[in-house]
Amino acid sequence: MKDYMAFFYDELFVEGKEYPANMSTEDIAAVLKNYMSIYDENDDQNEWFGKIKELSVSMGYAASPKEFKQNPEAFKGHVGDVSAVIRMAVTGRVNSPDMFTVMSILGKEKVLERADVLELAKYYSDCGADELVFYDITASFEERELFTDILKKVAQKVAQLKKALYFCTVNLRNFTPRVTPNIRN
Repeated sequence: MKDYMAFFYDELFVEGKEYPANMSTEDIAAVLKNYMSIYDENDDQNEWFGKIKELSVSMGYAASPKEFKQNPEAFKGHVGDVSAVIRMAVTGRVNSPDMFTVMSILGKEKVLERADVLELAKYYSDCGADELVFYDITASFEERELFTDILKKVAQKVAQLKKALYFCTVNLRNFTPRVTPNIRN
């Protein structure tokens, strides 16, 4: 398996960290939150990119690099910056094949899952959270493993939360809580 295609497989996917330097954490989180609300897997490529342009403009970014270059003081950046945030969240890479095609292959559920984990982690970090608690209350009932993969993804994104991240699950059969402190990579 070539590394540049690993993002198609959950077990090989590595979340990226190279977001556009000109974007604040708040804007990165806002892009992902807003993108999750407008993404529609039934859009054609023109509709899909049109929505990204509209999102960019609504957040103070130029609809095109050309427009940004003509008047850089008027904008925070351009649509390429907004697209780069989405690309990084979904593929973990700065460069990837065409994003419309990638997202079509991954499917809506996977696209939104990857955008959501990052957006929430950044949001709570920005709010000053020093601790998050996750409950996986159905693990025992469903007789499955705990969802530690999500915790690891959140911990990778928000370094300051690594120290205080707790994972709790309630065993519904005998109401005995299980706690695993300080999940690490």
